[in-house]
Amino acid sequence: MRLFRKRRAEASPYPPTLQLYRVWQAMIEARPGLAVPGSVANALRGDPLVGDRLRWSTTAAPPRSLEPRIDHATPRTRVGAYQQPIIAPRLIVDHLRERWPVEREAHAVFCGLLTPQREELFASHGLLANGRVRVVASTRGREWPGKAWDAEYFDALLGARFALCPPGDHAWSYRFIESTLCGAIPVVFCDHPIQSSFAVLAPHELAAGRYDADVAEKNRALAEERFGADPQRLGAAIDAALGP
Repeated sequence: MRLFRKRRAEASPYPPTLQLYRVWQAMIEARPGLAVPGSVANALRGDPLVGDRLRWSTTAAPPRSLEPRIDHATPRTRVGAYQQPIIAPRLIVDHLRERWPVEREAHAVFCGLLTPQREELFASHGLLANGRVRVVASTRGREWPGKAWDAEYFDALLGARFALCPPGDHAWSYRFIESTLCGAIPVVFCDHPIQSSFAVLAPHELAAGRYDADVAEKNRALAEERFGADPQRLGAAIDAALGP
Protein backbone atom coordinates (compact mmCIF):
# COMPACT_ATOMS: atom_id res chain seq x y z
CA MET A 1 0.00 0.00 0.00
CA ARG A 2 1.53 3.29 -1.08
CA LEU A 3 1.01 6.41 0.90
CA PHE A 4 0.94 9.78 -0.81
CA ARG A 5 1.70 12.98 1.01
CA LYS A 6 -0.24 16.08 0.16
CA ARG A 7 1.96 18.55 -1.62
CA ARG A 8 2.23 21.85 0.22
CA ALA A 9 0.97 24.88 -1.61
CA GLU A 10 3.91 26.93 -2.80
CA ALA A 11 4.29 30.28 -1.11
CA SER A 12 3.59 33.21 -3.40
CA PRO A 13 6.66 35.28 -4.35
CA TYR A 14 4.48 38.39 -4.02
CA PRO A 15 2.78 40.17 -1.08
CA PRO A 16 -0.51 38.60 0.11
CA THR A 17 -2.49 41.79 -0.56
CA LEU A 18 -2.15 44.88 -2.73
CA GLN A 19 -2.71 47.16 0.25
CA LEU A 20 0.24 45.60 2.10
CA TYR A 21 2.38 46.31 -0.94
CA ARG A 22 1.15 49.90 -1.09
CA VAL A 23 2.01 50.44 2.59
CA TRP A 24 5.58 49.20 2.10
CA GLN A 25 5.82 51.44 -0.96
CA ALA A 26 4.83 54.45 1.18
CA MET A 27 7.36 53.35 3.80
CA ILE A 28 10.30 53.40 1.38
CA GLU A 29 9.15 56.79 0.13
CA ALA A 30 9.44 58.01 3.73
CA ARG A 31 12.74 56.19 4.38
CA PRO A 32 14.61 55.52 1.10
CA GLY A 33 16.80 52.44 1.30
CA LEU A 34 14.56 50.76 3.88
CA ALA A 35 14.89 46.95 3.92
CA VAL A 36 11.67 45.32 2.68
CA PRO A 37 10.58 41.66 2.49
CA GLY A 38 11.60 39.79 -0.65
CA SER A 39 7.96 39.49 -1.75
CA VAL A 40 7.62 43.28 -1.69
CA ALA A 41 10.92 43.71 -3.55
CA ASN A 42 9.62 41.36 -6.26
CA ALA A 43 6.51 43.50 -6.69
CA LEU A 44 8.54 46.72 -6.72
CA ARG A 45 10.83 45.40 -9.45
CA GLY A 46 7.81 44.56 -11.61
CA ASP A 47 5.98 47.84 -10.99
CA PRO A 48 6.31 50.11 -14.05
CA LEU A 49 5.22 53.16 -12.05
CA VAL A 50 8.04 52.68 -9.53
CA GLY A 51 10.79 52.15 -12.12
CA ASP A 52 13.93 53.76 -10.73
CA ARG A 53 12.05 56.35 -8.67
CA LEU A 54 12.41 54.54 -5.34
CA ARG A 55 15.32 52.90 -3.50
CA TRP A 56 15.12 49.93 -1.18
CA SER A 57 17.08 46.95 0.10
CA THR A 58 15.85 43.45 0.87
CA THR A 59 15.60 41.46 4.07
CA ALA A 60 14.35 37.96 4.80
CA ALA A 61 12.50 39.06 7.93
CA PRO A 62 11.79 42.71 8.86
CA PRO A 63 11.49 43.49 12.59
CA ARG A 64 8.01 42.63 13.86
CA SER A 65 7.74 46.17 15.21
CA LEU A 66 7.88 47.40 11.59
CA GLU A 67 5.30 45.06 10.09
CA PRO A 68 2.20 46.94 8.84
CA ARG A 69 -1.05 46.07 10.57
CA ILE A 70 -4.07 46.17 8.27
CA ASP A 71 -7.73 45.79 9.22
CA HIS A 72 -9.60 45.73 5.91
CA ALA A 73 -13.06 45.63 7.47
CA THR A 74 -12.80 48.95 9.36
CA PRO A 75 -10.58 49.97 7.43
CA ARG A 76 -7.52 50.80 9.53
CA THR A 77 -3.82 50.65 8.60
CA ARG A 78 -1.00 51.10 11.08
CA VAL A 79 2.80 51.25 10.95
CA GLY A 80 4.15 51.63 14.46
CA ALA A 81 2.43 54.70 15.90
CA TYR A 82 1.33 55.98 12.48
CA GLN A 83 -2.28 55.19 11.61
CA GLN A 84 -4.73 56.02 8.80
CA PRO A 85 -7.73 54.26 7.29
CA ILE A 86 -5.69 53.63 4.12
CA ILE A 87 -2.08 54.58 3.43
CA ALA A 88 -1.67 55.59 -0.22
CA PRO A 89 1.88 56.20 -1.52
CA ARG A 90 2.67 59.75 -2.58
CA LEU A 91 3.94 58.44 -5.91
CA ILE A 92 0.44 57.23 -6.79
CA VAL A 93 -1.41 60.25 -5.37
CA ASP A 94 0.78 62.72 -7.29
CA HIS A 95 0.99 60.67 -10.49
CA LEU A 96 -2.79 60.40 -10.80
CA ARG A 97 -3.32 64.13 -10.24
CA GLU A 98 -0.75 64.98 -12.91
CA ARG A 99 -2.66 62.83 -15.41
CA TRP A 100 -6.10 64.41 -15.00
CA PRO A 101 -7.39 65.13 -18.53
CA VAL A 102 -8.90 68.41 -19.64
CA GLU A 103 -11.95 66.56 -20.99
CA ARG A 104 -13.37 63.25 -19.78
CA GLU A 105 -14.87 61.21 -22.58
CA ALA A 106 -16.90 58.66 -20.62
CA HIS A 107 -19.95 59.66 -18.62
CA ALA A 108 -19.50 56.76 -16.21
CA VAL A 109 -17.32 53.68 -15.91
CA PHE A 110 -17.01 50.48 -14.01
CA CYS A 111 -13.60 48.86 -14.18
CA GLY A 112 -12.82 45.60 -12.45
CA LEU A 113 -14.22 42.13 -11.93
CA LEU A 114 -17.82 42.07 -13.16
CA THR A 115 -19.22 39.29 -10.99
CA PRO A 116 -22.79 38.03 -11.45
CA GLN A 117 -23.69 39.77 -8.18
CA ARG A 118 -22.36 43.11 -9.40
CA GLU A 119 -24.01 42.69 -12.79
CA GLU A 120 -27.32 42.01 -11.06
CA LEU A 121 -26.82 45.03 -8.78
CA PHE A 122 -26.10 47.34 -11.72
CA ALA A 123 -29.03 45.97 -13.72
CA SER A 124 -31.42 46.47 -10.80
CA HIS A 125 -30.65 50.19 -11.00
CA GLY A 126 -30.84 50.29 -14.79
CA LEU A 127 -27.17 51.23 -15.06
CA LEU A 128 -26.23 48.88 -17.88
CA ALA A 129 -28.93 50.10 -20.28
CA ASN A 130 -28.40 52.63 -23.09
CA GLY A 131 -24.62 52.44 -22.89
CA ARG A 132 -24.42 55.11 -20.18
CA VAL A 133 -21.81 53.13 -18.28
CA ARG A 134 -18.62 51.92 -19.89
CA VAL A 135 -17.71 48.51 -18.45
CA VAL A 136 -14.05 47.51 -18.50
CA ALA A 137 -14.16 43.96 -17.22
CA SER A 138 -10.75 42.97 -15.97
CA THR A 139 -9.07 40.51 -13.60
CA ARG A 140 -5.61 42.02 -14.02
CA GLY A 141 -5.89 43.90 -10.72
CA ARG A 142 -6.27 40.60 -8.88
CA GLU A 143 -3.11 38.86 -10.04
CA TRP A 144 0.58 39.57 -9.61
CA PRO A 145 2.65 41.03 -11.13
CA GLY A 146 0.00 42.97 -13.06
CA LYS A 147 -1.77 44.18 -9.93
CA ALA A 148 1.30 46.18 -8.85
CA TRP A 149 0.18 48.84 -11.33
CA ASP A 150 -2.95 48.30 -13.43
CA ALA A 151 -2.64 51.05 -16.04
CA GLU A 152 -5.86 50.07 -17.85
CA TYR A 153 -7.83 50.37 -14.62
CA PHE A 154 -6.53 53.83 -13.76
CA ASP A 155 -6.81 55.06 -17.36
CA ALA A 156 -10.49 54.11 -17.30
CA LEU A 157 -11.08 56.07 -14.07
CA LEU A 158 -9.11 59.07 -15.36
CA GLY A 159 -11.23 59.16 -18.51
CA ALA A 160 -14.60 59.13 -16.73
CA ARG A 161 -16.73 61.76 -15.04
CA PHE A 162 -18.34 59.24 -12.67
CA ALA A 163 -17.29 55.79 -11.43
CA LEU A 164 -19.47 52.98 -10.11
CA CYS A 165 -18.17 51.91 -6.69
CA PRO A 166 -20.09 48.82 -5.59
CA PRO A 167 -19.24 47.08 -2.32
CA GLY A 168 -16.41 44.57 -2.47
CA ASP A 169 -15.49 42.21 0.33
CA HIS A 170 -16.75 44.93 2.68
CA ALA A 171 -19.27 47.79 2.54
CA TRP A 172 -16.50 50.14 1.33
CA SER A 173 -14.04 49.57 -1.50
CA TYR A 174 -10.60 50.77 -2.61
CA ARG A 175 -12.28 51.76 -5.87
CA PHE A 176 -14.00 54.60 -4.01
CA ILE A 177 -10.65 56.09 -2.96
CA GLU A 178 -8.98 55.46 -6.33
CA SER A 179 -11.91 57.09 -8.15
CA THR A 180 -11.62 60.28 -6.12
CA LEU A 181 -7.86 60.43 -6.70
CA CYS A 182 -8.52 60.06 -10.44
CA GLY A 183 -11.15 62.84 -10.42
CA ALA A 184 -14.13 60.58 -11.10
CA ILE A 185 -17.05 61.27 -8.77
CA PRO A 186 -18.09 58.02 -7.05
CA VAL A 187 -21.50 56.43 -7.49
CA VAL A 188 -22.09 54.52 -4.25
CA PHE A 189 -24.59 51.80 -3.39
CA CYS A 190 -24.49 51.89 0.42
CA ASP A 191 -23.34 54.18 3.21
CA HIS A 192 -20.02 53.86 5.02
CA PRO A 193 -18.15 56.27 7.33
CA ILE A 194 -15.19 56.35 4.93
CA GLN A 195 -17.41 58.27 2.47
CA SER A 196 -18.18 61.03 4.97
CA SER A 197 -17.91 64.59 3.55
CA PHE A 198 -17.24 63.35 0.00
CA ALA A 199 -19.51 64.41 -2.85
CA VAL A 200 -21.08 61.24 -4.26
CA LEU A 201 -24.05 60.19 -6.37
CA ALA A 202 -26.67 57.58 -5.66
CA PRO A 203 -27.32 55.20 -8.59
CA HIS A 204 -30.64 56.84 -9.48
CA GLU A 205 -28.89 60.23 -9.81
CA LEU A 206 -26.34 59.10 -12.39
CA ALA A 207 -28.39 59.58 -15.56
CA ALA A 208 -28.93 63.28 -14.86
CA GLY A 209 -25.59 63.78 -13.09
CA ARG A 210 -23.59 66.82 -14.14
CA TYR A 211 -19.85 66.73 -13.67
CA ASP A 212 -18.24 69.60 -11.76
CA ALA A 213 -14.43 69.72 -11.87
CA ASP A 214 -14.31 71.87 -8.73
CA VAL A 215 -16.29 69.26 -6.81
CA ALA A 216 -13.99 66.54 -8.13
CA GLU A 217 -10.95 68.52 -6.97
CA LYS A 218 -12.43 68.95 -3.49
CA ASN A 219 -13.00 65.19 -3.36
CA ARG A 220 -9.42 64.57 -4.45
CA ALA A 221 -7.99 66.98 -1.88
CA LEU A 222 -10.02 65.33 0.87
CA ALA A 223 -8.85 61.87 -0.25
CA GLU A 224 -5.25 63.07 -0.26
CA GLU A 225 -5.65 64.47 3.25
CA ARG A 226 -7.29 61.33 4.66
CA PHE A 227 -5.51 58.58 2.76
CA GLY A 228 -2.31 60.01 1.30
CA ALA A 229 0.82 59.06 3.22
CA ASP A 230 2.52 61.78 5.25
CA PRO A 231 6.24 60.97 4.70
CA GLN A 232 7.43 63.04 7.66
CA ARG A 233 5.10 61.42 10.22
CA LEU A 234 5.43 57.97 8.67
CA GLY A 235 9.21 58.26 8.66
CA ALA A 236 9.22 59.23 12.33
CA ALA A 237 7.05 56.20 13.13
CA ILE A 238 9.45 53.94 11.21
CA ASP A 239 12.43 55.33 13.11
CA ALA A 240 10.67 54.81 16.45
CA ALA A 241 9.69 51.24 15.51
CA LEU A 242 13.26 50.39 14.50
CA GLY A 243 14.63 51.82 17.75
CA PRO A 244 18.11 53.22 18.37
